[in-house]
Parts: sequence; C-alpha cells; structure tokens
Amino acid sequence: MAITKSQWYIWRYIRPNSVSQMIKIRLLRTKDSMCWILRNGLIILLAATLCILSCPFPCIGQQEEKTYSISLQKTAGIKEEIRTIGDKKVLAEPHEVKEGEHLWQILREKGLLSKGNLATLLSVLKELNSSLSNLDLIHPGEKILIPLKIVPVKGIPSIKTPAAQVKTTIIELEGMKLENYTVQPGDSIIKVVMGKYNIPPARLYTEYLQLVRKLNPNIKDINRIYPGQKIRLPIYSPEVVRKPISKETARRPSLLEGNELPSPHLGELKNLFTAMGEEWTDTGEHFIPLRSGGQIDLKASSFPLINFLSGKRIILDPYDKLPERVCRLIEESWSNYSVVHLKKGEGLRKILHEIISRAGYPRVLGRGEALDLTGPVPVCVSGDWVVVRSEKPLHNGFNTIVLVLRGQEAGNNVSPALRGFLETMGIKVIVYPPAAPWTKKPTPKIDEIPVGKGAKNLVKAILRIQGYNFKENIEIPVMGNEKSDFNLVINTDIFLKTKDRDSVIDFTGLEKDIVSFLREHEFRVLELAGKTDPVSIVADTLSFLGVPFDKGLHSLSGTQGPGLPRIHIKLQGVVFADAEKNAVLATPIFLSPDLKQFLAQKGFRILPLVTS
Repeated sequence: MAITKSQWYIWRYIRPNSVSQMIKIRLLRTKDSMCWILRNGLIILLAATLCILSCPFPCIGQQEEKTYSISLQKTAGIKEEIRTIGDKKVLAEPHEVKEGEHLWQILREKGLLSKGNLATLLSVLKELNSSLSNLDLIHPGEKILIPLKIVPVKGIPSIKTPAAQVKTTIIELEGMKLENYTVQPGDSIIKVVMGKYNIPPARLYTEYLQLVRKLNPNIKDINRIYPGQKIRLPIYSPEVVRKPISKETARRPSLLEGNELPSPHLGELKNLFTAMGEEWTDTGEHFIPLRSGGQIDLKASSFPLINFLSGKRIILDPYDKLPERVCRLIEESWSNYSVVHLKKGEGLRKILHEIISRAGYPRVLGRGEALDLTGPVPVCVSGDWVVVRSEKPLHNGFNTIVLVLRGQEAGNNVSPALRGFLETMGIKVIVYPPAAPWTKKPTPKIDEIPVGKGAKNLVKAILRIQGYNFKENIEIPVMGNEKSDFNLVINTDIFLKTKDRDSVIDFTGLEKDIVSFLREHEFRVLELAGKTDPVSIVADTLSFLGVPFDKGLHSLSGTQGPGLPRIHIKLQGVVFADAEKNAVLATPIFLSPDLKQFLAQKGFRILPLVTS
C-alpha cells in the first residue's frame, strides 16, 4: 500500500513505539484520521521531551562548587565587544561617565557587585582601562569599558551571590555613638544587645536590628556570628533608633557646619602644587571604601585631592567642615590618606608646612637649610623649603623643588640662565608670589676663547690674551758668534721675552744639561714636557708670566639680593685676569649654553681646557 507524504512525515519524526501503531498509521486515509494521528503524535513528542528533561541530570544550581564552560559571542548590531585578558574572555560594554557618577555606582547599577569575585572584576577593569590610574576618580565625559561577563577559557567557578554592600555616608555617622564589640563563644546578637542595653522588644526587632545590619554590611546574616568577630553596635537611646536608615535631606546641613567660604589660599595651593609637579584633582567624585565596610563619597570640587609622587594622598578640607570621625575612618582604613583642614584665618605658610610634612617626601629641608648636590657642577640651594621628591632621576618632572614664600622681605630672584641650567639638573625654583623680574640688562655676548688641542695650543692662547709676542720653533744661539770657531745653537718650541729676559717654553724635553746651561746664561725656562693636566699647565704658565690667579673650586651666586632663595654653583678651574683686566675662567668642565650665558652675565670670558 502506498504511503502519503504526511504519513511518511509522522513515521519519520514521531516514530511510533509499536508495530500495531505503525500499522494503524499506514491504514489511516481520511482527513479526520490524519488529524487524530497528528494530535496524538504531538502528544507523544511532548511526552518524550518531558521524559528527557526529567532525567536525573544534575542542574547548575545543585553544583555549587563545580565548574562549567561558557562561550561568549557578540551579537551583530549591539555595542558590546569581546576582549581577551590573559586566560579570560571578557564581554565589555563601553560607558560614558555622566555628571555625578562614580565607578562603584556604575558597577552596582549594572548588577556586577552582587556577582562576587570583586578582586577579579577590579583586575579586569584595570586591564581594560589602562588610562585609569585611580579607580576611585572618574570624570564626566570619560569613556570606560565595563566588563559585563568574565569567562575563563576552560570554565569558571559558580559564584554565590553575596549580600549587597551598604554605603555608610557621612551624614549617618555624624552624631551617632558607636561601640565596637568582639564576639565571645556562645554569643548571639540578641543576647549581646539585650545584655548591654534596655531596649523594648518592639524596637529591638525592627529599628535597632536594622541599624546593626547597616553598620555591619560585611555580616551576611546577623543571626550567625562567630567568636572573635568584631561588630559595631549603636549605643541605644530612643533618638538612635528613631533615626531613619535612609539618608535624610534634613540632616544635610550638618555637613555645612564649617566656614561659609573656602580658604582664600585654595587657589594658591593649587598653583603651587601643580607647579611642583603633583597631581591636583578638584573635579569628579572621590570614592573611598572603608575597611570596616561601606564607603565614603566626597565631591572633589568641595574636597580637592593632592596625589603625591610618593604615593601619599591628601584630602583638603577648604571649608573646615569634614567631621573628625570621618577623617579618622578614612585614615584608619587607608594608611596613605591624610586629611588637612584649612582653618579660618590660617596663613599660607602654616598650611604648606602641614601639607608638606604629610606628603611622604624622602627629604625636606627647612628655612635656610642648604642642600648640596654633587656632580660635574656641584650646586648648593636653600629656601623656605627644599623638597626632595625622589632620590632617583625622574624621566618626567623635577627631583628637587626649592620653594620660597615672599613676605615683607623682597626676596631674591634667580638668573634666567641659571634657572634653565638648574632645570636640566632636575631642580626647580618656585618663588611665590613671583619676585620682581631679573634686572634687565642687555644680554651679554658669550666670549669663549678659541683654543686648539694640546698643551702647546693652550699656552699659546694664554700668551695671546696676556698680550705677549712670541716665536715658535726657532733656533737661538746661546754661545759664540759668526767669527767664533765654536757656536751653541738650541731649538726652542716657544721663544719670548718675560720680565725683560729671554725666555723659553719647552714641550719636547730639553736635556737637563742644556736647561742648566740656559739658566746659567740668564735664560728663563718653563718645562712643560710630559704634562697633561690642563689646570696645572694653566697655573704653571701664569706663574711663569707673573700673572696672579686663583686655582680650585669657585662658588658663584645665582641670585640677586640678600634674601632667599640662595643658589650657588661651583666650577672647577683657574680664574685670572687678561691684559685688559677682564675675568677669565679656565675650566675643564663641559659648560651647557645656559651655564655659558650665566658666566657671561657674571662678566667672565671662558677658556675651555682641552689637551687632546
């Protein structure tokens, strides 16, 4: 018997479970019979499906400690993207920060904080957003990637959902008296509270326990506490339990109990610390998690933050309104945080002293103390503060800051040329308010005396600037004449007249007998053969010529006036006067263009000492 297409479909997909049923299907021809078959076939299919689903396969919810694998796929047309971070695949969503948002708020709104494994979440978040140096500080308009799902390549552990963390705000802590209690064996919350306070049962099981839950967000179930566990208990009074748990608008004015206006020095502080190279943040919102649970949010516009190179962070309180309880919570939770109150009437010098003393700098020198810095050109600096930001060279920024606050005294200013040289050494001088400009004079021309290589060229340069005439490589008759049967002639490197006497400067090395013979015949002889130290050559030559000189380390002041800052540089060499009474510095030290300009301002001619 032929079978219709519909009958074949039922046979192929419904698969009757008995021969008799199969025969029935083949014999059915009428439309009604076909409907009956389809209806019963669907019932069979549904039953088979339910049977498969009811098989004793373990469900995910029953495998709390098992692992499973997930593959992430990006659906076309949506904004999420898949990134690979180490051995994990991450489904990330771009997010543009809005006014008033902070990172933890964004994570909470996307339900990510309730998924557990916060450490992994934060680690991946930092990998996705390398520009975020501080996760606590984000700014409106900033674009960040949020990891919606994090999946290891070979599976991830199932995660229990922890209790939602409760935020503790400044308002709720202000005025509330708290007590820390360490759980003892056999304790329960009810037993401890009833033993300490006389609380009506109606309030105990409603308002008071709600406060306990809020103050101890790290305790998932307050009915289960363990010996050694620390809990925070609000000291009972009718006023405490009546306080609403949610933030109350009427309490907000308590935060404004401080100065009506911010410290007048706030702008000056910003300018100074920015000039020093420290990071000043006064936009966005600063989130500070508390070690005991909860968090504190501070608007950076009201509480600017200074992030120091040392890793220390100082929160400024320009209105002097941040409660001491809150300050202690911050400082006890984070050892690198400090709060500095800008009190009414407090001067800039005192505020700076307080901030600098807490900034964690390796070294800070006070008013008038000198810091000596070694190197090819040693430098000595002093000011109101000399701040060493780093003992090691920095690729960006300055190692050392010389800070001076001008008061009634005029204060010194620094030569612009020397200022440029100091900055190449990593030293920055800040005078505030800025002193009068450096006395304006026509910029002097750098006078560098040309000199060739070698000792002979150096001596020739000295002879020229001293106004001497001389001859090179000549033969001079020492004994005899044209009619004599015996004549003594000597080859000389340099011949000249000094102190009205014939003089010889020798570089090649005359025999000792010849030198003695010359001196016996009233010749003056300067022996420089074999000498290579340019400073010694200059000193010996000047001494031979009878020119006064000063050999050694020379200290030159780089500031005008008697006050601070005081800056001296020290240059090795020989100082003497030329034939026209101009000061000359002969130095083997390499001089930068700034140093050459500084010496020109000081009236020096420069004789570079090169012997090879």
